[in-house]
Formats: sequence, C-alpha cells, structure tokens
Amino acid sequence: MSSYFFFVKKVNKMIELLNILFNCSIMNKNEKLESLYDASLQIFAKYGYKKTTVEDIALKLGTTKGNIYFYVKNKEDLYRRTISYGLIKWKDFVKAGIENETDPEKKFILLAELAVEYLNNNEDLKSIIRNDPDIYTVKSSEDRFYDINMEALTLLKNVLSDGVSAGVFTISNIDYVSHLIYSIYIMYLIQSYGGPQAISPDILFNEALTLILRGILVR
Repeated sequence: MSSYFFFVKKVNKMIELLNILFNCSIMNKNEKLESLYDASLQIFAKYGYKKTTVEDIALKLGTTKGNIYFYVKNKEDLYRRTISYGLIKWKDFVKAGIENETDPEKKFILLAELAVEYLNNNEDLKSIIRNDPDIYTVKSSEDRFYDINMEALTLLKNVLSDGVSAGVFTISNIDYVSHLIYSIYIMYLIQSYGGPQAISPDILFNEALTLILRGILVR
C-alpha cells in the first residue's frame, strides 16, 4: 500500500512539473511573439510594407528568417498579425483607461481622448496608418481587421448603453448611433493621419466631440 501511495505522489509531482514546463513554454512563446510584432511594427513603419523584407525584421531581432517563418507563413501574414497586435494593444489601452470612470459623460470623453492619445504617442502605428490608410474603412465588407474593430465598437456601445441606463444619454437606437459615431471616428483617423491635413487634428477632434455630445446628452 505504501508503494502505491509513493507511486501516486511521484506521478502527481511529474504532472505538476509538466504543467510548470507547459506554462513556461506558453509564456516564452508569447514573449517571442510580442518581440517579433514590436520589431515588425518598427520596420514596417520605417520602410512601408512593399520595401520591408522579412530579412530586415530578422536583422532587427538578431535572428534568422527561418526562425520568423516558424511563427508566420509569409510577409503578408506577418504584416496582418503585426497590425492586429498593434490594434489590440490600442484597444486594450483605452479599455483599461476608462475602466474606473463611473460618470457616463466623462467616460465617453475619456474614451475618445485616450484613443487619440495612444495613437499620438505611438509613432510606429501612426506611420503605418499614414502609409496604409485602408487599415480603416467605413465598409465592413472591406475591413481586413473586422473582428478587432468590432471589439472597439462594442466598447463604445457599452459606454453609450451605460449612459442611457443612467439617464445621461438620450439614444433611441444604440446600435445605429454606435456605428455612426464609430464611422465619424474612422473618418477622423483617415483625415488626420491618412494623408495631407486640411484641418488641424486637434480642432477636428474637439469639434467632432462637441457635436456628438450635443446630439446624445439629455438636455
């Protein structure tokens, strides 16, 4: 009987060790992917998609092209994954920033301000959007990053919904209004970062925010 318990104890120890090794392996892979995407953002921002090579990114990382192909299929796949990574970090930054704000109006304003603040402080992502404005489109059928952008839209929708529930916002159809505001946001990004600026981004942002708040606030 004692040998049986000894065997069970030994097996449990082995399982525990395997779990530790498995978790470390996952963490190590995630860290490597983050390093890959961070380096890719810098290189794609510097040279643009067409001029960037996988060799450029490998050189930045101090690794080989073969090691990069262990994680991605080709340059196009790497670009798509890199942009997705950048957009998710952007969304998560905004989500974390508004989490503790309870006033609906302040939360909406903070949502807008943090979204712009993150991009203004991220030259690599801003440069990529400038070089590839089609990252954002008002047509969902042409949206290459539809799932991620829908998560951002859901974040906006939740803020508006909370405002309606609190009696701060007056919105008859949250789905329609959310899509409308999000479309205005996309057009702001395209206008401000996708090409020559006819109007100051700060002026455009403040005017758009004021106009939206006038339309949704209870008077």
